[in-house]
Amino acid sequence: MLDAPALKSLYTRMPGGEAAVLGQLQQDGVYTPVNLTSAQRRPLTFRQQVALAEANIIGNFINWDIWAADLGVSEPKVGDRVTDAAGVVWTIQMIELTLLKQRYRCTAVMDR
Repeated sequence: MLDAPALKSLYTRMPGGEAAVLGQLQQDGVYTPVNLTSAQRRPLTFRQQVALAEANIIGNFINWDIWAADLGVSEPKVGDRVTDAAGVVWTIQMIELTLLKQRYRCTAVMDR
């Protein structure tokens, strides 16, 4: 049976990700870029879709999976921005740390 450290080593990054840039919002209002090599887009869960509908929140939302191995010692925060390869900017609204603290699931809305 695998212990937690061995299991963590298996899940540092998943194949099939895309290059993106995480802009980390600093206190002075400037975004510091962090290159992501394996960010992954995921649709909202049904539960997330229901919660947004019940709250009358409208927008183009998506989940971004960002791997801790891409970030080093930094962590994403609400208000940070993910810029995808097409130049579309997504602002992070909510963050959940998952998969043995190896992946951040960031719910983000597309900027207009």
